[in-house]
Amino acid sequence: MNNNQGNDTENGLKRERFIRWQNKSQDLLSFSINLLFTLDIFILGSLLNDNSVLKSSMCNNLQKTLITLICLSSLFGLGSIISRLADFNITTKMTKLKWKNPKTYEIDRLRICTQFLGCLTWILFTIQALLIALAIIALLAHPIPCK
Repeated sequence: MNNNQGNDTENGLKRERFIRWQNKSQDLLSFSINLLFTLDIFILGSLLNDNSVLKSSMCNNLQKTLITLICLSSLFGLGSIISRLADFNITTKMTKLKWKNPKTYEIDRLRICTQFLGCLTWILFTIQALLIALAIIALLAHPIPCK
């Protein structure tokens, strides 16, 4: 076996390892977005279960703040889900184009779009996570008394 074949095998193993870890990272991101979105909906439902939440009184200011934070977190989570789905959809189009004509300008345009959507997804997810963390910290620091 010559030196080039050894390098090709080593590069192939590195590529496979990279693809495997990239897939795990993407799966974890999707799971985390969905988990936080589900947690948002659960907390929001728990807070809104009390009919007196929307009445204006000093006792409910914390609840209103929490509802606002959770609603914002949910919106950013929904945005990250939509961005993620759009990214997958465009990646699928890119793959089909590569089969037909691997050297097309359209692939480069779509690649730029997927890079933007990937960054947007991470930004939206980070904001979602920060908002729900802030809401949970506020809830733990000032528990809502049971009636």
